[in-house]
Amino acid sequence: MARNTTKIEMINGKKTMVKTMPENMYLPAIYEWENKLCELFPDDGDFHINKVLSHDKGILHLDYIDFKPKPTSNMDLKLFGSSMAKIHNSGRKWSQGKTLTKNGWKPTTIPVKTETYSSMKQWSFGGDGSWLFLKSRGIRTEIFNTLPKYNYKTQPKAMLHRDFRLHNILYDDRGYHLIDFDFAAVDYIAIELMGLYMDIYEYHPNAAMQFLEGYKSESVDWEWSMGMLDMYLCYLCTNTFPFSMSNVMDESEVEALSNERNHRLKLAYENKKHIQQQIEDTNENK
Repeated sequence: MARNTTKIEMINGKKTMVKTMPENMYLPAIYEWENKLCELFPDDGDFHINKVLSHDKGILHLDYIDFKPKPTSNMDLKLFGSSMAKIHNSGRKWSQGKTLTKNGWKPTTIPVKTETYSSMKQWSFGGDGSWLFLKSRGIRTEIFNTLPKYNYKTQPKAMLHRDFRLHNILYDDRGYHLIDFDFAAVDYIAIELMGLYMDIYEYHPNAAMQFLEGYKSESVDWEWSMGMLDMYLCYLCTNTFPFSMSNVMDESEVEALSNERNHRLKLAYENKKHIQQQIEDTNENK
C-alpha cells in the first residue's frame, strides 16, 4: 500500500504537482514549515525549497518542477552542504515542541523523535518473523555490538526534513529543489547530515568531503561532528525501518528498502576509518 501518490495537473492554467496522502498522515504544520524555509533561499539562487501552493485534508498543490537528470559528478556538493546547514540552523530555533515565530514561541504539531539510538531494544517487537526481518536484525545487531558507546547528549537536534537525500533533490533550469517533506520531525542533525553524505560517498568517496566543507561553512557550530559517524552507525543499527512501516508498504517496498539500509550500514561501517578521517580533515581546515 503506497503512502501517497503524485500527479501533474493543470490548475488555473498552470502545471501543478498534486500530492495525495492518507488523511491520518497529513500534518499541516510540516507544510507550513516547508514554506517558511523558502524564505531562506532567494528566487534567483541555485537552491530552492519546493513551495506548497495550498494544502488541505491530505491534498497538496506544489510548485511544478520540470526536472532533468543530472549526474552526481556534476552536482554542486558544497551548495548541498551549505543549504542543509542553513535549514538546520533555522531548525535549531526550536525548544520543547515549540517553534519561534514573530509573535514568540508557538506550539507545533511537527513530530518529535525521542529515540536515542543507543540500544537494540526497538528490535524486540519481533516484526513479522520473516527471513528478511531476521536477516536484517542479525546484520544490524552484529555491527552494533562492535560499536563504541557514544554520548548522544552532545549531539544537537533540530527540525529536519529527515529524507534529505539525493533522490529528493531535483534539478531544473532554475537550479536544485528539495522536495518531499512528509517525514519531517525533530531529530538528531547527524542522522540527516550523514545520510546525504553517504549518498555522495557511495559513488564519489573523495568528493564527499566537499559536502562536509560546504556544511561547515554555514553551520552555527561544528564541534559535535567528531561524534556524528558513531551516532549515524548506531542509528542505522537500532532503527527498525522499514519494518516499522510495513503496514503502509507492500512486500517489495519493504524488501528493497531493507536491502538498501543494510547496504548503507555495511558501506559506512567498512569505510569508517576513511570517513572519520574526512570529518577530522574538515574540522582542521579553516
